[in-house]
Amino acid sequence: MSVIIRELIDAVLQNQGSYYLPYQLHATTEQFQKAYPQFKLKARLDPQNKFSNMLLKRYHIETVQ
Repeated sequence: MSVIIRELIDAVLQNQGSYYLPYQLHATTEQFQKAYPQFKLKARLDPQNKFSNMLLKRYHIETVQ
């Protein structure tokens, strides 16, 4: 299932789209960062990483500059 979802995400990204952030975190970090560049603000807005969850940990949001 993960492979199929990643392929679908690639197709969406090729068309300048984004995807729903589901509870199942199948997208790669690269796919996530391409679809949601606004999450780069997290490092600036929360420099001490006080707010976190599984999505942020999975995609290393606190380290994105």
